[in-house]
Amino acid sequence: MSTTCTTATAVITRIERELRTDSGLALDLPPRLLDREFGQGKVVRFEDVDFPMTLTHEPTRRFLSETGLPEDSFLFHLDTDLPLPTLAEYCTEADWVTELPDRPDHLIRLGNLTEDNSLVVDGTTGAILAWSEPEAILHPLTTDISMLAFALWLLQPETDDDNVDELFMFHNGTRFWPPSGIFSMTKDTEAFVNQVFEFGADAEMRFSLRDDESPLGSDSLGFVDISRTESNGEHTGDFEGGEGGSYTLTYRVGDLDL
Repeated sequence: MSTTCTTATAVITRIERELRTDSGLALDLPPRLLDREFGQGKVVRFEDVDFPMTLTHEPTRRFLSETGLPEDSFLFHLDTDLPLPTLAEYCTEADWVTELPDRPDHLIRLGNLTEDNSLVVDGTTGAILAWSEPEAILHPLTTDISMLAFALWLLQPETDDDNVDELFMFHNGTRFWPPSGIFSMTKDTEAFVNQVFEFGADAEMRFSLRDDESPLGSDSLGFVDISRTESNGEHTGDFEGGEGGSYTLTYRVGDLDL
């Protein structure tokens, strides 16, 4: 598996958490999140005729129909030749002689991930996997289509049109609006920040990082100040107390319709 694909898998794995949601997927994303990030007309929504019969996971079908996926993003290029092929059909049409994984008719190819890696969805469970074409190996990537879409949004490079108007916070997979910006982090976890800001151009928002696994219960790890003029960034450090470990605060700022 390529280094780029391995890096993408690591990023997605770090943000993945199990949640109970209305959609039946890991995350309930804002309806226009992808449209605002990638642009109207650049997010593809599917119809029932575009799905093979083996795509029976209803939350995945609904997400692809109502929310869709970006046609072209930083790591992923959607297959726009409809209907979506199964992995078996794709390999047959490409005239590849390769060993296929179990149940290839139940693996639906969504597009190219990176460097000869196909991104597929399990039609029964909704799990997202990466198929390494040269190695003929199937790698688990993330829980479902909502986590994939969130990762594509998070990894999308900033543009000049992005601004710092509305933000929300993801911490351990949960979206919330902490009034003080103070939250606890267990070791080796990440927090993804986006919360509503209403302050002057030079103001900053301060987040207090706390180690909730330390012997003292909640040792402060210091502060991270995020300026309104910043569009994104990352702050990484090590726990000073408790069992040690590291923490990462990754913040991404954009104009969102929440």
